[in-house]
Amino acid sequence: MPVQGNLATMSLTEVLQWLGNAGKTGTLSIERNKVVKRILVREGRVIACASQEPSDMLGHFLVSRGKISEETLRTALARQSVEKEHLGRILVGSGALTEDDLRHHLEDKAQ
Repeated sequence: MPVQGNLATMSLTEVLQWLGNAGKTGTLSIERNKVVKRILVREGRVIACASQEPSDMLGHFLVSRGKISEETLRTALARQSVEKEHLGRILVGSGALTEDDLRHHLEDKAQ
């Protein structure tokens, strides 16, 4: 059952707490100024997030924080277009990040 609303009546934190307490699974889409961001939830836990905004994308996020180089990102994106694999997995597989690093950076990005 889809739920729609406005974050003016319930904050994002409250929505995420409600989803967590209810053990919900689905995608929370948030739109502002024609930019859509999505939070994927499985059994009440945030498992991923996505955005149309390039600066919010994982690769740009990691480069802007000095975690990977522009060249590493270009190489990983080229591999991603061929292999159709998640960028994070490609970066871990190539040794650019560890699993723990990726998990930590994804948590930071989600926040």
